[in-house]
Amino acid sequence: MELKLLLPVTATFTDSAGNKKGLGKTELSSFYHMICDQFQKNPQWQYCQDWGDFIADYKGRSAFADKVQSMEIIPVLEKNGVDAYFVFQSEPALDEKEKELLADYVDKQFAKGWGERLGSLKIPDRDGELQVVLWNPYSSLFLIDDMVSPENVPPKYRITDIRHPVYKECFRIQAIRDVDQDVRAGDLGGYIEKEWNLKHSGRCWIGENAVCHGNAQVCGKSRISGHAELKEEALVTGNSLIQGNSLIEGNSYIEDAVVEGQSRVTGNAIVESHKDGKWYPVISGNSQIYGSVVGRFVIDNSTVFPEEKLYNRGEDQLLIENGIKGAVSLEQMQKEAVKMEQRIRKTRTREQER
Repeated sequence: MELKLLLPVTATFTDSAGNKKGLGKTELSSFYHMICDQFQKNPQWQYCQDWGDFIADYKGRSAFADKVQSMEIIPVLEKNGVDAYFVFQSEPALDEKEKELLADYVDKQFAKGWGERLGSLKIPDRDGELQVVLWNPYSSLFLIDDMVSPENVPPKYRITDIRHPVYKECFRIQAIRDVDQDVRAGDLGGYIEKEWNLKHSGRCWIGENAVCHGNAQVCGKSRISGHAELKEEALVTGNSLIQGNSLIEGNSYIEDAVVEGQSRVTGNAIVESHKDGKWYPVISGNSQIYGSVVGRFVIDNSTVFPEEKLYNRGEDQLLIENGIKGAVSLEQMQKEAVKMEQRIRKTRTREQER
């Protein structure tokens, strides 16, 4: 099994006169082959590929330490520029719990200073010096992911040349196989910056004029539509629906939830269901979510502050409307369920008509 962790790349170029200039990912493309060459030669990068040293603290504490055979850092030239991936090879395959343990361990090792040698790689150039910096976004649990295997997970979309009118680094996607009964081969979708943003496995999809960029990712059965935007380190998974003009950003984590209207989920917010998606939260109106919302809630035109943690482990739905908390009757819950089904059907109909 191959696992990969995205390590975002930034760089500074210093010319012969000492002038410094920050380079974007696209500008880095012209240095790609130089970067690859240095990855092979530079001692600090060879050190970083020493799995035995990296995993030493974990020996005997988890089975995954014996399963992981190797690791390496691989620069990749993508449509939007240069990225790098931390790639692990394991045999036999890690289970879901072991993946979480590995991701958590990666974060802790970086926090302890192991990744300091990844901090800068200086590459001489005839016109000056390029300093490449890779950083760990400290959200490995979100970003570690099975790499697509042509044998068992065929690509479900391609990135077209249709550029987003505002986010020039993003391009519209097109399905190359049936995703589900609503997204067929040939259908155009929304916009992404790179393949990292939308998994090829599962039934997840980005449709209409929705956009996912930065290190944000959509996976599971989640559907993104309307003019919704995902960016930075956000993760949307499970059976989530993000629509309207919603904005999901920061290190936000959304699983088995609905976000719509003009809502914003940001910072280190967590919005997720309770009991495997059975009792899911709905964020609507002009809500602002900074804290945690777990379980059966309807939050409409309200704010959940950074230190606020809302948990509803019961079957009764709790309503927070215009900042006022209350309970929702069974009749209201049934009406809300009908409305949600109607919204989902309308979204799918719009995508089918495109």
